[in-house]
Amino acid sequence: MGEDRTERFYQLLVQLQFKFLVSVFICIILLHLGATLMPYGFPFNVAGSILYYGVYLVGLYALTLFRQHKAIIDNPDLYIPHHNPPEYNTIYWEITQTDVLSDEQMKILYEWAKGKTWRSLGVHPTILNRLCRKYVLHTLKKREGLS
Repeated sequence: MGEDRTERFYQLLVQLQFKFLVSVFICIILLHLGATLMPYGFPFNVAGSILYYGVYLVGLYALTLFRQHKAIIDNPDLYIPHHNPPEYNTIYWEITQTDVLSDEQMKILYEWAKGKTWRSLGVHPTILNRLCRKYVLHTLKKREGLS
């Protein structure tokens, strides 16, 4: 999977560079065409308009290619996977798998209830939300005898 993404990243870069080179060659051809039409009696406005509008349009196309190239270069993580993936937090799995709160989960809830922030606990707010829901559900089941 990672090799496919890396290969795709390089393919996109090569395709954009090839398109840019083609646009540069078209621009050179238009400049040459405009320069050769002037001495052979074509009015200046015809040769000048071919030269001006052709180079202008090819230049705009080249600028769009630069923007695409920049977007790919600025976001390589969309194409090349991380070599050091973020560490998996086991609390996520434990919350969804059991109905009973573990000692570690109770400790997190207790510390949070005493006033610690989610950042100081090293837990995402979503985890706190899920733990609170689980605690409320567990307490209500115990109190009302619900199953």
